[in-house]
Amino acid sequence: DIHSPNSNITMANLRSILYVGSYKDELKIQIVRDLLPITPTKMWQKGEPMILNGVKKDRKWVSSTWGFDHSSKTVNDIKEGLVPLLEYILSYKTELLSLKEEYGFETSICLVLHIENSSFPAMSLNDFCIKSLYELRLELDYDIYPQQVIIVDKDPIL
Repeated sequence: DIHSPNSNITMANLRSILYVGSYKDELKIQIVRDLLPITPTKMWQKGEPMILNGVKKDRKWVSSTWGFDHSSKTVNDIKEGLVPLLEYILSYKTELLSLKEEYGFETSICLVLHIENSSFPAMSLNDFCIKSLYELRLELDYDIYPQQVIIVDKDPIL
């Protein structure tokens, strides 16, 4: 089985993040806080300057977002990072559906992959992942970033 832990699948660093957001003028963060008893790890408002990894960008956020960064781990299959987040948030199914249906928020999970050596881990979803995403009405987004490798030639040819 190519998906077994003993197989030769490449490892990657994976972050699993739950997002609740809105492209409307203002995200009512208090509504999210009142309904969802999870402490966010990040929040931003539409129109605020975009700051990524401590660096201020020349653009502004186009949405208001509440985010919960659940885990960062090395995986050989993305479901190793997705399953723990889904298991955690399934107990908040009623609250997440209310945010989406009653208040019009968009809800999604973002899987952020940091790839080394231009090789990717398996990107499979098991039955639990598919059913949970459907039941929670969550979109699934992938952000994939190559790790920067700097090669230094000790004996350059001039």
